[in-house]
Amino acid sequence: FVAVDVDTQKDFMESTGKLPVKEASEIRGNLKLLTQYARKRRITIVSSLDTHTKNDPEFSKKRGCARQKKKFRF
Repeated sequence: FVAVDVDTQKDFMESTGKLPVKEASEIRGNLKLLTQYARKRRITIVSSLDTHTKNDPEFSKKRGCARQKKKFRF
């Protein structure tokens, strides 16, 4: 088994982050429980990290594609 932790970093999880997600605080407790569960059972935790350049479009008022509600076709 592997637990995957995607983008749970300060810039998204904290209200003072550079790209805060409003609802992030609602899942903090569950994230903590999941992490504790994985550690207790020696399940490998793989985490991702998101980075941006100084002039990244996500910092604009439109906040780029990641913040817009678009429908994607697969």
